[in-house]
This record gives sequence, C-alpha cells and structure tokens, in this order.
Amino acid sequence: SYLTLTNLNDSDWQRIESQRLSPLFVSVHATKPDLRAQLLKNSRAGLLMNQLDWFAKRDLQIHAQIVVCPGLNDGKALDRTLKDLASHAIGDWPVVISTAVVPVGLTRFRPKNDWLVPVDLKCAQTVISQVELLQKQFRKNIGKNFAWLSDEWYLIAGQPLPERSSY
Repeated sequence: SYLTLTNLNDSDWQRIESQRLSPLFVSVHATKPDLRAQLLKNSRAGLLMNQLDWFAKRDLQIHAQIVVCPGLNDGKALDRTLKDLASHAIGDWPVVISTAVVPVGLTRFRPKNDWLVPVDLKCAQTVISQVELLQKQFRKNIGKNFAWLSDEWYLIAGQPLPERSSY
C-alpha cells in the first residue's frame, strides 16, 4: 500500500517517528508542489519535499512511486521529479531508496471527464527512453538505477523486457 502523506495528522507523524515505520511506500507522482496538489486533488500534497527533509532528519526511508499521467506529469515534470527524488537518494542513509515509474491505469469505473488519458505507444516509448537515460546518470552518481520502469511500459511500447541482469 502506498501513502500520499496528505492526510496524516500530528499523531500519525509522531507514530511514524516513534515506531520507526520505515521504509514507507509513498505515491509521489510529482515533486513540483502545485502539480502534485493538482494530481492528488489535495493542497497539502505540495509539502512533499519538506516531508522528505523530515524523513531525512529522522533517518527514515521511503520507496517512491510515480504514476505517469500523459500530458500532466510526464516530460519535463517527470525529469524534475526523478532528479528531485534522486537528490534524496545519496549519502550514508538515503531517504529515497528507490522509485517505481508506472503508467496510469484507467478503468471503465473512473469518473467521466477526469482529464486523464491512457498511455499510448508513443508515450510509452518516450518514457522508456527518458527513464533509461536517467538510469545511466543515476548509476554513475548513485551507484544504482534508482528509478525502475514497470513491465507495462515495455508491453505497451511493444519492446522486450530488460535483461534480468539490469535489475
């Protein structure tokens, strides 16, 4: 289960700290405050980078997830998000251990006119190229891929899955 950290009250934060609930799985989607607030439909969502600093001060860790919504948090926004998260993945005790990058999943049960569009072939190919390029930088700077594409990207793009050794 992934948390958004948007509905936690003071006692929840105290519990995370006192019980050392780590690592947590956090749905990030974007690190730009107004974009994350838009995606999660919650004004408190814009506090994520401060929350990562809170985790760092307490030596607590997270696994992040980015659900890519074409036209919203892809492209430059995805670059920014991955680089922001990677900046918290360095040091003796990194806050962000890993980041999963997954495509938005749309079902027939979603609200009409929800502004979301499905990931298509071109989007999948673009995201794969973008993230694989960043993985090379992360391996050089952090020592690991850090960002991991879900299999769905490769299936949508009609590309073979990465070799087992790449994991």
